[in-house]
Amino acid sequence: MTNMATAINFDGIFSDDNQPIGRDVATLQFIRAFFRFSNQEKFPCVCPDQKSLDQFQNFARMEKIKPDNCYGVNQNDATELEKLGQLFRFDPNIVKHFWTRRKSGQKLYSITGLLHTCATNNVMEILGQYVLAPTQSWDAVICPSNAIKSAALTVVENWQDYLKERGNATLKCPMKFPVIPLGIDAEHFDKITTEKHKNDQRKNLGLEPDEIAILYAGRLNFIAKANPISLLRGVEEAAIKTKTPVRLIFYGYFNDELNEIAFTEAAENLCSLARVSFIKHGDANFPDGFWAGADIFCSLADNIQESFGLTPIEAMASGLPVVASDWDGYRDTIRDGVDGYTIKTLSPHKGYGDKLAY
Repeated sequence: MTNMATAINFDGIFSDDNQPIGRDVATLQFIRAFFRFSNQEKFPCVCPDQKSLDQFQNFARMEKIKPDNCYGVNQNDATELEKLGQLFRFDPNIVKHFWTRRKSGQKLYSITGLLHTCATNNVMEILGQYVLAPTQSWDAVICPSNAIKSAALTVVENWQDYLKERGNATLKCPMKFPVIPLGIDAEHFDKITTEKHKNDQRKNLGLEPDEIAILYAGRLNFIAKANPISLLRGVEEAAIKTKTPVRLIFYGYFNDELNEIAFTEAAENLCSLARVSFIKHGDANFPDGFWAGADIFCSLADNIQESFGLTPIEAMASGLPVVASDWDGYRDTIRDGVDGYTIKTLSPHKGYGDKLAY
């Protein structure tokens, strides 16, 4: 097929701007990059309502694309989708599109999704539905990292084994699971990390000229993202050994009061020489975050769903050296001793995971 174009299946991004979620940030970045760099003149959108289409057109305006070049396509319009060639959605919830296509013809167009995490019941059930749905070898679910591809294939294979055991049926999922990393807007980070930004941010936080600023950015949640104890202990030890003023900055938001109390108490109890500051996302004094003011970025993520990790990439785009845990998606983006330093992680021996998962 020549002149293939892509229709975007877009339901809108309506999360709280004060509590951004990584997958919504990645979705917005993709849409804007798609407008900016794709070779398409028209931008078809399969969306559930006018509100979502309006938002899609607003994103087009941000990239100087005429809103009229964005138009809605009915998800059941096989003729139009065949002309385009591909339907793409920003998450794995594409099962209904496989069944819709089956009525008109399996070879009319390809269907592609994007898998951010496998660590929820909903996603694992969707992966199981891929085995039963009329998927084809020209369909795909993009995995941002090798870690998430491995997890996805394990879930799919377990579903295949279960169905064979249950109904003595040999079912295979023919679709592809390519690994393609997520992207960010590097030009944006160039604009917000100038020398002026650096001076302003360090002044607003009251940093001394020789004070080393170590930044952690993201959700401040000790269960869902990263327990801060290792980072706090490491920063305190660095301050003691180097005899250098060190400031650890947590930039982000707390999901609840419990996490805020836990983080602040941990900082008070574990750091005496190193200083610790918290900057909440949306702080008017730091409209561009703290990317320019930091000297080092550190993320010791330890949760099971860090499928890719945008913040280390944002740190690299800001020109910051990165220290991160050797964990999940981080392993694909940070080469130890090249792009930064990775900290060894430990997990239970083989055989113990079944009990933990259960």
